Amino acid sequence: MPNLQLLNPQVHAHLRLRAAGEQTLHFVQILAPEFLVASTRCPILFTKYPETGGFYAGAMFGFKPGENLLGSAEDRNSFQPLMLQREGFFMSEQHIAIDRDHARFSEHDGEPLFDESRQPGNSLRAIQRTLGEINAGLERTKSFIDAVAALKLIEPIDEAV
Repeated sequence: MPNLQLLNPQVHAHLRLRAAGEQTLHFVQILAPEFLVASTRCPILFTKYPETGGFYAGAMFGFKPGENLLGSAEDRNSFQPLMLQREGFFMSEQHIAIDRDHARFSEHDGEPLFDESRQPGNSLRAIQRTLGEINAGLERTKSFIDAVAALKLIEPIDEAV
């Protein structure tokens, strides 16, 4: 269970951000602005949210959990989905929240989240941009997927194949 906390420079001034860990996810949600780059590296599939039945898009890195068919670490780094870049960070209305227990956060190693004047450091500014791109891309992606679904361009895949 995540330990979500609103990011606060007074409370979290001592926190540092480690680099994202080695990804072993075989399917990661992506947004419409990422489709072009993702499609050059891996298949893009649509799956449904179990709660709503609405579709979302994902980049398929492997056929099963823990499998990554993209090759070397250098090859995998050529496409780093926004959802992986934001790992450990979340949006709560207009605020940034963090999962305080996530492995990316440390009190000893990594880049400081805040500078000496408690302003966002370079790593936090990069995360802010990523979260902004996600926020802007979610509605564009939903509109695109709704249009594709309305045109009946999404077909189920037979799992037995």
